[in-house]
Amino acid sequence: MSAVPKLRFPEFDGEWGVDNLQELSSAKISYGVVQPGHERVGGVPFIRGGDFPHGVVRKVDLRTISKEISENYSRTLIEGNEILVSLVGYPGSTALTDERLRGANIARQVALIRPKLGVSRYFVFQFLRSPFGQRQMLENTLGSALQVINLQDLRQTRLGLPSLPEQQKIASFLSSVDKKIDLLRQKKGVLEIYKKGLMQKIFSQEIRFKQDDGSDFPDWEEVALGDVFTERSERGHGDKQLLGVTLSKGVVRASEIEKIDRSSSDLSNYKYVMVGDIAYNSMRMWQGASGASNYNGIVSPAYTVITPLDDNETKFWAYLFKYPEMIKIFERHSQGLTSDTWNLKFKALSTIKVFRPSGKEQKKISSYFTSVDAKVEKLSSQIEQMETFKKGLLQQMFV
Repeated sequence: MSAVPKLRFPEFDGEWGVDNLQELSSAKISYGVVQPGHERVGGVPFIRGGDFPHGVVRKVDLRTISKEISENYSRTLIEGNEILVSLVGYPGSTALTDERLRGANIARQVALIRPKLGVSRYFVFQFLRSPFGQRQMLENTLGSALQVINLQDLRQTRLGLPSLPEQQKIASFLSSVDKKIDLLRQKKGVLEIYKKGLMQKIFSQEIRFKQDDGSDFPDWEEVALGDVFTERSERGHGDKQLLGVTLSKGVVRASEIEKIDRSSSDLSNYKYVMVGDIAYNSMRMWQGASGASNYNGIVSPAYTVITPLDDNETKFWAYLFKYPEMIKIFERHSQGLTSDTWNLKFKALSTIKVFRPSGKEQKKISSYFTSVDAKVEKLSSQIEQMETFKKGLLQQMFV
């Protein structure tokens, strides 16, 4: 059997041969330790299916097992030049091993592939991450709630294989794309860490902003949140767009996070939200589920909607509500017997005391955070574009 990819480097021609993964491996593709036993201090690092959800093994978080148990599964000891495939938990997730993992072992939920001489492991790795490779691995998964890749099906996964020089050319090109994506992710991570540190220094007043003329702003005053906000309980706007509140993005259009059939829903009791309000999930405020609204719309009655009084700047308070120390305060004031039932209604929230800067300083602070967020969002967009670009490449470069 042979095949030809849609996208190819011009210096190569001819058809690719087609083989299955087992035929391209120097040893039988196997899973690892079935019964790992108890955690062993100073034992052998042990890689499970959830240890590489994004293609990189998180070595610092690895569990350990005894050397005796590991030695019973010597066939799956890591040498540093293998491919790992998660069979359960994150089925189809793949990772490359390296020298830092030498001597580690794998779990029953992980398969180990050792490509034979003349086969580029990075080429095979990229194939397994491609839409075609993922489709083959996942099409016969067992179970419904918990998907499981059958090891025999994985061994029979078929892929087109060009000459080694063409494999290496493809692998090198895709590696350069991966490096660009990784660099963008690193830049985003640095900015996010910077923002966290900035929040700590600004909200603790270690850093203070100046007025436009260079003079100091007034001292921050202690107030109750009930002096800053009033609750909006307006209802009866069932025809307005439905909004939701997420942990990561705050207030968003519900259509962006879920498919909604409103044809038979009675939304008349939903709460009205206006631009400039803050909406929060009363049962998840202790986790930071809040945000400033950029939309007019409605939210579930389980949410609380508050609107700022006087010259208070909504975005400043939205940032403060995401501050980890503030979230801990929300947790302490949440009511309920267990975390499953904790809730923070406006009556309890209104009693919480905080330090408030003047309205003008609030605007300066929120403007600065907004500028940092814009840079993070730009990087997120670039990462998404690069990932889409790579997905298109993978779709066309493999058969």
